[in-house]
Amino acid sequence: MVINDAKVLISAYRFIEKNCNLINEFVYKHAINFGPSPEYCSTYDVTNNIINLIERKNRLINLKLMIDELVSGLNKTDKLIILSKMRFDLSMKSFCQMFQIPSMRTAFRRLQTALEHFTIHANNSPYKEKLEYLLDNEHWIVAMRREQVEKNVCG
Repeated sequence: MVINDAKVLISAYRFIEKNCNLINEFVYKHAINFGPSPEYCSTYDVTNNIINLIERKNRLINLKLMIDELVSGLNKTDKLIILSKMRFDLSMKSFCQMFQIPSMRTAFRRLQTALEHFTIHANNSPYKEKLEYLLDNEHWIVAMRREQVEKNVCG
């Protein structure tokens, strides 16, 4: 995992619960709306779609738990910085005010250091392969990852 992937995981964190709730709604609507319809849809197909959605939700819940555990293994300062970024997506100005950092440059360096520590911790964890799988296979996380790469290339 690289720093950009760490940024993506931290940015994705606050959307995991929302996506799980959307999956719940979709499963419910999919199950309720199944019945006689103009288009043929077998019970087997509907059941498989529901099972796939539930498995996807379980992977997202596990991702959230993995990120929580990785963050909890960081030192106190890094943990606070990463948590503030995960939950609130603070601007650099707000970040400076919250942590009483006098300069934006120092704040940026401090955030980069916390991200590097998170990345090192993730790379040395037993979750590394699972994290990489989720980074490659969850479509909205893949989109965030692509956006992060484009941001770094263009910005």
